Amino acid sequence: FKAQGDSTLRGAVYGLYAKEDIVHPDGTTGVLYKQDSLIAQGVIGDDGTLEFSELYLGEMYVKEITPPEGYTLDTTKYEVSVTYEGQDVAEVTRDLTVKEQVKKQAFQLIKVSEDGEQTETDLVAGAGFKVYLISDLTQVKNGKLKP
Repeated sequence: FKAQGDSTLRGAVYGLYAKEDIVHPDGTTGVLYKQDSLIAQGVIGDDGTLEFSELYLGEMYVKEITPPEGYTLDTTKYEVSVTYEGQDVAEVTRDLTVKEQVKKQAFQLIKVSEDGEQTETDLVAGAGFKVYLISDLTQVKNGKLKP
C-alpha cells in the first residue's frame, strides 16, 4: 500500500455487514445476523490490511466506517461471498481490495507588487512558486517555511 502525500491509510475503520440474513448452519438456531447488521469491525494496521476471521458462511459486504487521515469517507459496499467449498476445504478465504480517495482542494497562488504609493498594482507575470508537503519541510526560519 502507498498513502498519498501526508495522508495515511493506517487507522481506517471498516465494518463487515450481513448482505442478507445469515442463518446458523445447524438449521435450528435461526438467524445469527439480520440483513445489514454489523458482524464485525476492525482497524487498518500499519501494513495497510485488515482481517476478519471465524465467520459463518453467507453473503456479506465491507463498508468503511471511519476514513483514514487525509482521505474522504468511502460509502461503497464491497460485496463478498463466503460460501461452502467442499469438505476438503477447512478454511475459506477471500481477498478484497478497496481504494481510498485522498482529500483534494484546489488553490490559486498569485503575486502582486507594490510601488510605495498604491497598496496593490498589477499581477506580476511569470512569478514562480513551489508547493511543499508539510512533512517535507525541515525547518521554519524567520516565519518562512524552508525545505
